[in-house]
Amino acid sequence: VLGKAVSQRFEAVANDCGGLDTLSHAKVGLIKRFIWFECVIEGVELQLAAGEQIDIGSYTQLTNTWLGLARTLGLERRPRPVRRLHEHLAEVS
Repeated sequence: VLGKAVSQRFEAVANDCGGLDTLSHAKVGLIKRFIWFECVIEGVELQLAAGEQIDIGSYTQLTNTWLGLARTLGLERRPRPVRRLHEHLAEVS
């Protein structure tokens, strides 16, 4: 279940960054770390919601690191590059 959720999140973030086929190896790595930090943060939040004690310092560090990765990746969606019809037709023929 976790693997599927991570995979779906990875795909969503990669699409927000312009699509997997447009991303560098380094950016793919950043997206992977971004997703894992997000999962760990959600786990800590579930502990808190269940009434368990958490280390607020660690939670803050996790959140700040996640935000730094988000800023590096870009907080806005990027459109995928689109070819014009004549570019597609030139490639086909």
